Amino acid sequence: NENNPVGYIIDKLIAYDCDLGENAEIEYHLLNETDLLTLNTKTGEISLKQSIDFDLLNRQQEKYLTTINLEFYIKVQDHGKPSLSSQTKIILRIHDLNDHSPE
Repeated sequence: NENNPVGYIIDKLIAYDCDLGENAEIEYHLLNETDLLTLNTKTGEISLKQSIDFDLLNRQQEKYLTTINLEFYIKVQDHGKPSLSSQTKIILRIHDLNDHSPE
């Protein structure tokens, strides 16, 4: 939802590697630049860098909806030699809150 505070944890990604030891250690990377999210490379936690202003996003996209979908791309990489990786798309669905009630 819009208006969640900075630092709010949206989700935690979980990836598995069948290797053992150091080769099984995984890092998470956000592939597209964003001012909205941060991704902890070790834990996979996705959190807000700033509070989301739904109305501003709606104007920037020139759409007037009650829900906006933002797409982000994530790469998961192991520490093997050679290192292996996989990518996926994450869709963040943001819901408008009625923060402009009539007077």
